[in-house]
Amino acid sequence: MVDQLGIEPGRVLQELEQALLTGTDAFEAYRRGTGLIARPAPAVVPAVAPASPPTVEKPRRVPAQLPAAVRDFTGRARALCLLDDLLDGRPDGPSDGSDAVPHSGPTVATVTGPAGSGETALAVHWAHRAAGRFPDGCLFIELCGFAAGRAVEPVEALAAALYALGVPGPEIPADEARAAARYRTELAGRRVLVLLDDARRPEQVRPLLPGGPARWAPSAVSPASTTSSATSASPPTTAGRRWR
Repeated sequence: MVDQLGIEPGRVLQELEQALLTGTDAFEAYRRGTGLIARPAPAVVPAVAPASPPTVEKPRRVPAQLPAAVRDFTGRARALCLLDDLLDGRPDGPSDGSDAVPHSGPTVATVTGPAGSGETALAVHWAHRAAGRFPDGCLFIELCGFAAGRAVEPVEALAAALYALGVPGPEIPADEARAAARYRTELAGRRVLVLLDDARRPEQVRPLLPGGPARWAPSAVSPASTTSSATSASPPTTAGRRWR
């Protein structure tokens, strides 16, 4: 090659020539000269699906629907005390220091009186005082039982309550029974104050009663016709007892 081309053979050709002269494996010499060294096969790593992101529970909406607090509210000390006692589990008024009475259903009070006697003002005033004991919110539902025009039907009140609790409109049932069931489900495990104003008849109120023991639903009503729904009737503007 030097005589014919005037160049020196490269290292690969030199190793091939040496292999031929010595009788060693020419291919091994070629592979060694060109860098074709056997490499281990790459390890097979099984594909692993990416981990699902942790499920983050959507925070529940906390309604704050109470009307503005009543300014210059005076009097009604006994009625306010009765409502406090009912909330504390003492259904018969101020206690003598004995333990609260446990019960399985919601605590419900009725505030009754002639139209214009201030039953709504009393209920709203007390609700503002007690709101801090209901960390999951306060609902105010106007039932329009004695207002001019049509009273609010239970299914309409349930829809308003569910929306306030964070249920999207398309998910609110149009059927009263299903809406009431969803309402109880949304309130399960939550401590919510529910104020129902201007109720005319028990049928307006019953579907809106929560299912668990840790809820409170004072109801401001006008004529005494609805007080039969409570365990015992109450004088005007005072708290009724537990709903049956």
